[in-house]
Amino acid sequence: MGKRPLLVAAAALLLRQLANGQEVEGAPDTMSAGSEHSCFVLTQGRLTCFGHAQLGRLGSGDGKEDLGDTPGELGEGLHTIDLGSGRSAKAVSAGLDHTCAITSSDDLVCFGRGAYGQLGFPLPDPTLCRPRSLNLGDHACQMGEAIRLVDLGAGRKVKSHDQSHPAA
Repeated sequence: MGKRPLLVAAAALLLRQLANGQEVEGAPDTMSAGSEHSCFVLTQGRLTCFGHAQLGRLGSGDGKEDLGDTPGELGEGLHTIDLGSGRSAKAVSAGLDHTCAITSSDDLVCFGRGAYGQLGFPLPDPTLCRPRSLNLGDHACQMGEAIRLVDLGAGRKVKSHDQSHPAA
C-alpha cells in the first residue's frame, strides 16, 4: 500500500507533461489505470504496465512483484510487454487483477488473474507451461509467442473500445 502513491505520482507527472504540451519520448497514445497498476500504449504500439505485479497483471513475464517503485524502473527503464512476433497494441484496459489489449490486427489478448474466466479462456489449463496456474503473464513462458488470443469466434475481430473495457 505504501508504494501506491509513488506509482500515482509517476503517472500524474507523465500526464502533466503531456497536458502542458511537452514532448515526451514514448508518450502514451492510450492509457488505463487498474486498482494497483497502470498501462500505456506507447508510440509504435509498444505496451507497458507498471504497479503491483502480483498475479501477472503487468505481463512482465519475470515474476517481479512490482515495477515503478524503484529508481530506474520508469522512464528509460520501462519494460515493454512481449505480445508476440509482429504484434503491437492499439488500446489497453487495466482491470482489477488483469489487463487486456487490442492488438494492431484487432485481436484481443489478456493476462493476469484468470480464476473467473476474465482472460477469455479457462484456467488452469494443462496445455500451458504452468498447467496448474490461475494466472497468466507472471512467467516468460506464458508471454510472447505463447500468449493466447481470446477466441471471439470465426472471423470476429475487436471492433471498438471505450475507456473502461475492450469490446468485441
